[in-house]
Amino acid sequence: MGSKCVNTGELRQAIMNLSGEDFKSFLFKLMLKKSFAVILSGILLLSISTGCQKLEQKNQTQPTSPSPTQTPVQTQSPTPKQTPTSTVSVHLTLGNPTNAGSAPDNYLMVKPQYALSYNRDRGIPNWVSWQLNQSYLGDVERQDDWSPDLSLKEDWYQVRPGDYRSSGYDRGHLTPSADRTRTVEDNSATFLMTNIIPQHPDNNREVWRELEEYTRDLVESGKELYIIAGGVGTKGAIANGKVVVPQQTWKVIAVLDPPGSGIQGITENTQTIAVIMPNSEAVDNTDWRDYLVSVDRVEQITGYDFFSNVPKFVQDEIERRVEGQPPTDQSNCSPAYPEVCIPPPPPDLDCSDIEQKNIKVLQPDPHKLDRNKDGVACL
Repeated sequence: MGSKCVNTGELRQAIMNLSGEDFKSFLFKLMLKKSFAVILSGILLLSISTGCQKLEQKNQTQPTSPSPTQTPVQTQSPTPKQTPTSTVSVHLTLGNPTNAGSAPDNYLMVKPQYALSYNRDRGIPNWVSWQLNQSYLGDVERQDDWSPDLSLKEDWYQVRPGDYRSSGYDRGHLTPSADRTRTVEDNSATFLMTNIIPQHPDNNREVWRELEEYTRDLVESGKELYIIAGGVGTKGAIANGKVVVPQQTWKVIAVLDPPGSGIQGITENTQTIAVIMPNSEAVDNTDWRDYLVSVDRVEQITGYDFFSNVPKFVQDEIERRVEGQPPTDQSNCSPAYPEVCIPPPPPDLDCSDIEQKNIKVLQPDPHKLDRNKDGVACL
């Protein structure tokens, strides 16, 4: 049982209310009256008062112990829950292909116009993902206001437009300028260098541009698209090694009809378009349809997981098909790819310029993928 101060009457209360100096004066007056009993009482009350003050100070400095039935408050923060990517950005409705986050080589950047995974060491995005429908299209002119992305971390190198000067490569958009013409701000965002990769002029100005125009034609016809694009492989570097030149460019597209249905609008019958294009002059005088592949094939060469928010049985169906080919027709496919129909490469394709040559080709080889007759595919 704890100590308790007891009220001993008006005299004790009066004495306890006195300050230290006033109390000494009070005792001195009592001594002049030679009242020993009163003096003794005063000293006793002083002891009681001092003891109570110490007890009160002790109680104020010690935290109150929880009652036996009280649960102590947890100070450790709970493990944060994974936020679904569809709530992070509309541009990630179908998924985050690399589970991008805070890692320097897989750094998630979300903007109103698009979302991307940036690779600090390569100086280019791994991929950029964006939604495209009629609400993004207007009459704003191309801004051409190329600029570094100042939202990158301060201690990271911020690629500048001048880094591409005299490199022989275009500053190639992933999210096209013409896909964001509703406002000046939207269009300017496409000229940030985190949306740019080095593209060979024949790639950027011909087949890549033609596919971009085709996607906008789909939107003008009333459809909605979810598009992901990037580069793969290493062909070289520019800007004193700060910016990697990809060996190939790729793009994956899901076409929703009608628009506005989100993931619920993705079914086994949803149209998908996927391409892999050499980032070189090899694409000169070819058509973008010459580079059609399955989404599965793009996943194979990139290691990414597209449409990861879509139910698995739907993914399996829409990712194995090649645009323009019957889904179940495997009769003309190379046995090297039993799960994917691969169109033949252009006849003038230079295999020495292609990185992806490490896949064994089985015989027979109806698409003549083994261009160099060395037993491996040239795609």
